[in-house]
Amino acid sequence: MDVSKHHYHEHFSDAMKILVVCWCTIVCVSCSSVKVQSRDVDSAQSSQSAKISSGTEQSMSPIPPQHSAIVGRIVSISARRLNQPIPCTIAPCVAIVRLESLRAGMNFPDDILPDEEYTITFSCTLAPTTKEMFPDVATQLPGLQVGARFKALLRYEPGFGGGARNFVIDRYEKL
Repeated sequence: MDVSKHHYHEHFSDAMKILVVCWCTIVCVSCSSVKVQSRDVDSAQSSQSAKISSGTEQSMSPIPPQHSAIVGRIVSISARRLNQPIPCTIAPCVAIVRLESLRAGMNFPDDILPDEEYTITFSCTLAPTTKEMFPDVATQLPGLQVGARFKALLRYEPGFGGGARNFVIDRYEKL
């Protein structure tokens, strides 16, 4: 019986060694795959930063997922009012914008490029904001007209089931 106990401990010890070796191998492989993923993210970020037009300075703060820091110019403003709650029923909210530069965050579409025009919804309208329209907003927006330049965070809203994509700007800074 003493011999079988010793034999059991010997097999148990071998099994523990194998388990430790397997665990160390898994840890080493996962650490190296994290480095590979990090390199992939770095290269993706550098390819996205290549989208930035030269000569336009933008903040280097982090960009939220599905957003892009842009500098744009208003090409035209739609006179059509949206069937949404105020303010878009009383003031224009949709414009064609030429993107002069952009710096995209994660999950922002790769096919959105500078020097192209896109239809964008301005959630606070293109008209100057007023206390009547936005009583809780501390900083009022000056409004944007055709030809106006601005910088903003452009939010991407994917269409459901392959539907139309939406681009929305909540706040902007007139340049």
